[in-house]
Parts: sequence; structure tokens; C-alpha cells
Amino acid sequence: MDDFEPLFPEDVIRTRQFRQTIIRKTMQLIKEYPDMDESDLLELVEKECVEICDFCVQSASQESSSEDLVKKYFLHEKELQRKDHVGRFFVQKLEVHLQNDVSRKNLYPAFAQSVKDLLGADSYDLFNDRIKVLLAECRELGTNYDGMLETVEAYNLMKEIARAYRKELKKSPYGSLILKNLIESALIKYQYKNPGDAFDVGTLVEQAFDDFLRALELNYLSDKAED
Repeated sequence: MDDFEPLFPEDVIRTRQFRQTIIRKTMQLIKEYPDMDESDLLELVEKECVEICDFCVQSASQESSSEDLVKKYFLHEKELQRKDHVGRFFVQKLEVHLQNDVSRKNLYPAFAQSVKDLLGADSYDLFNDRIKVLLAECRELGTNYDGMLETVEAYNLMKEIARAYRKELKKSPYGSLILKNLIESALIKYQYKNPGDAFDVGTLVEQAFDDFLRALELNYLSDKAED
């Protein structure tokens, strides 16, 4: 390697950042899926790298080569995960009342997804638009995303979402089934990643479901939402 000459010496910083971004993402996936079959893991890494490569190429044409592309990509990835504002609002205050460690750490995406499935696209989009307006107002005041989540306005929106959610959960004959299926899927994925952490999925589904409804009541619905 001592005699290696880079193909594009004028952009050596940028190309190094390309490599570091791909390597870091690959290591992240290996840690997340330690028992995955090698061929399946390779396929997953390749899918992730397609997006990374597109991101790197786009960044190369738009930004200075002095910018830290590694940090930029993972900030970009985190921002994409935050685009589900309604789901994020919905689960914001629930953690303290979710008793099981697996529930607290691994079921948030399932709970957040259930909001979209139960409310339907129209109601979901209306809430999302209102959150975006609030987010824009907070940014103008210099308040970041996490700070915005702690405002009174945000909490009132959280309660509205929770009330609409409970109404649909009671009204829909499949509401509970939708939520339990999402919980079960998340728990199966968790077991796949953590084979040493043994538990009965069916039992934990029911426990997580009950904990979730109790957390909703304690955080958002104790003032008796209108039905």
C-alpha cells in the first residue's frame, strides 16, 4: 500500500470519505445482524450501499471536498428516520410507562407505524402538516427538534393524535389485531438479532400491548378524551 497512487489525487479527501462511509455502514449492519447468513448479509449491505453511493456522488457534485461526508451521511440517515413526525409525536411520552426493556427499546417503530395504519392517510397527513408548521415556527425561534417536542403546543398535538388513535382502535374490528401483528413482527426481528435473549413471543406481545394501552392512558388520555 506504500506505493499506492490514488486514481484521483486531487480529490483524495472526498474518496476517502466515500470509503469510510461505506465501511462504517457495513460494520453497523454486521453488528445489527450478527447471526445473519453471509449471502443474506451481503445482499443487505449491497442494497444499503446503492443509496450510500448515490448520496456520495450527489454530494460530490454539490459540496466542498472539505466537508465531512461521513458525518453528513449519518445525519442525513437520522433525518430520514425523523420524517415520520406523527409517529414520533405519538410515542414521545410513552417510554417511562413501558415496563419491559424489549418493549421500551425495540417496539417504538411498531407503535409509530400503527398510527398510520389506524388513522388512515388523510388524518395522518393532516397531523403531519400541522407538525411541520409547528416545526417551522420553532426553527424560527431557534428551537431544535428535541426542544420542539417538549413544547406545550407539541404535547397538545400528541394528545390529539392519541385521542384519534384510541377512537379508531375502538371502532375498527381489526385495530387490535393490526397493532399486535406489528408488535409480533418487531419481536421476531429482535429475537433474530439477539438469539441469546429468550422469551415467549406470544406472551410478550400481550404484555407489550397492555403496557402500550396503559401508557397511552397515563400520558395522553387521563383527561378523558372525547369519543
